[in-house]
Amino acid sequence: MRRLLVGIVFFAVLPLLAAQAAELGRLQLNGKTIILIDDGTWRYADAASPQGGCAEGIVAKSTVLPLSACFHNKIWKTTSSNNNDFELLYARRGGDMYGGLISERIPLDEATLRAAIIDNAAGDDGSDDVVITQERDETFAGQQWKYIEYQLVFGGTTFRFANYFKKLGEEGSAQLVFWTADKFFETERSNIEQVAKTLVIGD
Repeated sequence: MRRLLVGIVFFAVLPLLAAQAAELGRLQLNGKTIILIDDGTWRYADAASPQGGCAEGIVAKSTVLPLSACFHNKIWKTTSSNNNDFELLYARRGGDMYGGLISERIPLDEATLRAAIIDNAAGDDGSDDVVITQERDETFAGQQWKYIEYQLVFGGTTFRFANYFKKLGEEGSAQLVFWTADKFFETERSNIEQVAKTLVIGD
């Protein structure tokens, strides 16, 4: 099967925002290390998201870039793929939806990334029609991401893709991608957004 997606460039080499709150201290609770932040929040030391949002999830932590997200383990399971673009790939439990991270050390700007995503989806000969249904900016943990949602007919079935992408300084670029059959997409949208909201850049 030909590649449907350009690599998820999950390049999180930009330092955390200068405005990011400072760590006040750490404590142990039920065997977990909790970090107290001076803005009144807290997080688990090994969690992918603020406020310990991955306590019951699978931490998708890139080994290529300082980037992570949380896939709730009641919804997602780890899977494998023949597509070498993905560093990490997950499947919906009891369903037909997939999501994953693609991490690269190539610092593609967001306009180039967008063009590559669409060109790759269209296939080598450009014969597949890509219908863009939404585009917008999203902010997670103080970092702005680009979002593009599009439809593609493959094997007689219409699929819809949700792609969050970002250039992270000169260290690289990243994508968080989800896809399923178009008829399932709206019922799965909240599960997609739940993961996207946990995107964190930094160690």
